[in-house]
Amino acid sequence: MRFIHTSDWHVGRFLHERSLIEDQHYVLSQLSRLIKEYKAEALVISGDLYDRSIPSPDAVRLLDEILSEIIIDRKIPILIINGNHDSPERLSFGSKIFSSNKLFIKTSFKDVFEPLKLEDEWGKVSFWFLPYMTLDFLKSNLKDEGIKTYDEAVKKISKKITESFNSSRNVLLAHLFVENGATSESERPFSVGGTDAVDPSAFKDFSYVACGHLHKPQGRNNLVYSGSPYKYSFSEADHKKRYILADIGKNGEVKTENLEIKFKRDLRIVEGKIDDILKNGEKDGNKDDYILANILDKEIIYDPVGKISKVYPNILKIERPDIPIRSYSVTTEEIQKSESPLRLFEKFYKDIWGEEPSKKEIKAVEEILKDISKEEGV
Repeated sequence: MRFIHTSDWHVGRFLHERSLIEDQHYVLSQLSRLIKEYKAEALVISGDLYDRSIPSPDAVRLLDEILSEIIIDRKIPILIINGNHDSPERLSFGSKIFSSNKLFIKTSFKDVFEPLKLEDEWGKVSFWFLPYMTLDFLKSNLKDEGIKTYDEAVKKISKKITESFNSSRNVLLAHLFVENGATSESERPFSVGGTDAVDPSAFKDFSYVACGHLHKPQGRNNLVYSGSPYKYSFSEADHKKRYILADIGKNGEVKTENLEIKFKRDLRIVEGKIDDILKNGEKDGNKDDYILANILDKEIIYDPVGKISKVYPNILKIERPDIPIRSYSVTTEEIQKSESPLRLFEKFYKDIWGEEPSKKEIKAVEEILKDISKEEGV
């Protein structure tokens, strides 16, 4: 059985107030081609299809277009669970009708213990579903108030599922946080301090666990996060986004291959003094990428966004890592005690920068103070 694993589409997402619908269309439309090229027999999506529980009309249209193309043109089954960004009720609307066309949307607790079985030349592969549900919801449906952690709840569910295995070929779709997973800024945490983390040993009996939630592609043994298909924060600038091609053999053995995702516009960080950023930008072959500029100049720069936007029209953010962020306050008494405005400036400069001002800077301030004195007739 060969299938493609993906998750965390977050259709409808904005980045620094910029709609990413066009970029999402570009990366998601590659799926149909990859399904045909690699002869995939199913597509599994492990949650967070939408970015919001009430998606925008543009987001709904894009998801409808992508899923329809795969179902109608490729005629392969699509298996979906909800993530923590999705509304289970909205996502599952029409699921009974859709299932007749091989679009299987699993969002309820009863779906957890009812596998979907797909068949290949070696027999049936059982696909199990663990959509995102809160701990309180799981405790209530498991009828076990003694459960204290998400890990305990998931282990109880996993044990119940594995006890009903009737073959060695079992795939689990799960939207959750596994212990020691590498996080990104763009994820919405389930809880404070990682209290919803699950021990990966809970899934040791599955052939493959198709995880969703973490945006960085990663995995260990049989447990794999496909990651998001696009970069949703600058903390992901160095991520290699991918779809996962998984092959399950006759006895449940699994081989995976990373399918590279191409971007219409990448998300990048450029760094240097502003003159160097502008000079390098003139020669950059990917000027339309989304850019965060780390400006290393210490001097005040007038309209840095306007300057950089001339070479990078999609500049989204500017940072000044060499400008220290320190609070500074001065009392009236300190001003009165100060020997002169120049001494007050030197104290302010040292408190902010952690070093003494240069001779050139002191001379510049002296000239300014002289001009002020002349204007005030002092």
